[in-house]
Amino acid sequence: MNYVRQLNAFGEKSIGVLNAKEQAMYLRLFLIANQLKWPEWFEVANSQLMRELGMRWKKTIINARRELEKKGFIQSVDPGHKMKTRYHLIHSEVVN
Repeated sequence: MNYVRQLNAFGEKSIGVLNAKEQAMYLRLFLIANQLKWPEWFEVANSQLMRELGMRWKKTIINARRELEKKGFIQSVDPGHKMKTRYHLIHSEVVN
């Protein structure tokens, strides 16, 4: 995956589509995936996202995740109580 192309594609695709919380969550997931060397799927705890994004409520994370999925930016698997959610970033590049 090309980091810069993916980030540019996100920038273009998200305009008028994602609210600020959804954008922040996607970008945080993007950075986490980069730190992990771009695995196809990776796990992140809701508590980690809440801390890193400065969000106080788990419901805010869940709502942002649901919207990112619905709008085609991510896939996720929530295994349930007290377990980390698995994430997959959907790759897309802007055609020049």
